Amino acid sequence: MKSKKVKAPPPTLTRAQERYDDIVMVPIYIAALAWLVGTLFRISPALRPVYGDTGTLITWYVTGVFAIDIVIRFILDPDKRHFIQRKWLLIVCVIVPFLRIYVVVSAIRGIRRDRNAITKMVFLYAMYGVLFVISIGATLVLSVEIDGDGTIHTYSDAVWWSLETVTTVGYGDYTPVTAAGRVTAAVIMFSGAAAVGALTAAVASRFIKNSNEPAVQTTQAPQIPPAPSDDLHQAIETLTAQIHELNRRLEGEGE
Repeated sequence: MKSKKVKAPPPTLTRAQERYDDIVMVPIYIAALAWLVGTLFRISPALRPVYGDTGTLITWYVTGVFAIDIVIRFILDPDKRHFIQRKWLLIVCVIVPFLRIYVVVSAIRGIRRDRNAITKMVFLYAMYGVLFVISIGATLVLSVEIDGDGTIHTYSDAVWWSLETVTTVGYGDYTPVTAAGRVTAAVIMFSGAAAVGALTAAVASRFIKNSNEPAVQTTQAPQIPPAPSDDLHQAIETLTAQIHELNRRLEGEGE
């Protein structure tokens, strides 16, 4: 019978690799969103005349950032012989940076499990969701409103409107007037409100945990070390001898 090959466990990250991952996780996600926005600038017929060149610069810049990221990861990796085999998806992301969003979001599941892991995971998922809704929602609304009779004519207008909508502030200074813009606005209202609500809950939970930890520590009863048994026996014998001596003196005075 042929013996089955046992898969080797994934290599553990070095301390330098873990620190690098923690530092670049959010910036890499933002860069991937920027690449997606730049691509929409390039392919949208309404946005291409105004933002096409900007979109090209953004996509090339993000591609360069991801290429540098691969180089740094290769330098930090102690097992360079199998780097391509293990990091092939990140190399593909240099060509298709949008896939990096999936990689970053999937990495949240690998967060070290501790008592704060759930709160941290919810916070990251919610933050990524808010950033995605704001940036992509603003781009989509601008693509259908830029030639309309409304007030959203630049990307900064669209981002400001998206922030107002997601945070449910709604000043009313920027509003979509086209049917497609209003449908997009409705999607942003529901998804953005849910993401912001989860983000707020995660932050509040974190503060509550931090405020409760000192109180728990101060209410713990002090630990009294047990007395050694030899010293205890010696103390009892000394006390017994003193009692006998006192009784003997009292009996002598009574006679």
